Amino acid sequence: MDKTPQTLREFVGQESIKRQLQAMLKVETPMNLLFRGEAGLGKTTLARLYASYRGDYSYQPIPSHLSGFGNQLKTHVIDEIHMVKDFEPLFNEMKYNTFVFCTTEAEDLPLTFVSRCATFVMSSYSEEELKQILHLAKEKNKIAIERTGLKIIASRSKGTPRIALHLLERLFILSSAENLTLTARTVSQLLSDLEVYENGLTKEDREYLDILSLVDTPVSLHTLSASLNRSKGFVTSGLEPYLLRQKYIMITARGRVLTEIGKTIVRG
Repeated sequence: MDKTPQTLREFVGQESIKRQLQAMLKVETPMNLLFRGEAGLGKTTLARLYASYRGDYSYQPIPSHLSGFGNQLKTHVIDEIHMVKDFEPLFNEMKYNTFVFCTTEAEDLPLTFVSRCATFVMSSYSEEELKQILHLAKEKNKIAIERTGLKIIASRSKGTPRIALHLLERLFILSSAENLTLTARTVSQLLSDLEVYENGLTKEDREYLDILSLVDTPVSLHTLSASLNRSKGFVTSGLEPYLLRQKYIMITARGRVLTEIGKTIVRG
């Protein structure tokens, strides 16, 4: 499914960031940039769009060969920059080359690196922005789906374009294979079949909340990881950001606890 925007104008959301990028392009300011935020918010897409406006660029999905870039290319885009172990070789390259970095784990980056970049923090998307993104994908890929169906998908996408587009693609595949019409009712039922429920909660989200609801004391990350049979990294980056943003949980020095809002969700 074709879903990647080709221009900054086509990129929906992050208006403040786009305004700053357009200003940099207009005055041709060669600054090193750092895009940070949760997975799926469009960091890499926006970074590559910006780089493309500056001319030919290189892209590394993970950091490697952090020396000898030369000046043949205008820009170098490097994803997952938090995975770098030694930043010293990169610091010298940043004096002579223009870099655009992306990360989901900015807290792991040294201040000596961050201070060398103009930092942009990606925010979650509103339901209206997600509906717009879904509508553009629907039109581009000629997907027959009711407008109310797009609204339901947007409401269950955790404020994240990647999730919204992934769900639209899965529903399109299912509806095509089973000869279904994507009405609002069908969309709602198919999403539930895919274990994506109201508020965007998945089966694993619910299991996480259920574990916390079983005890009156904080639950450690180790216990949650073992109970869910998932890595600690998946729990902290794949589950908790949304649950924290929705104020369903709190992380204390002793562990994870349900908030009053979270208890209401569990009681359902």
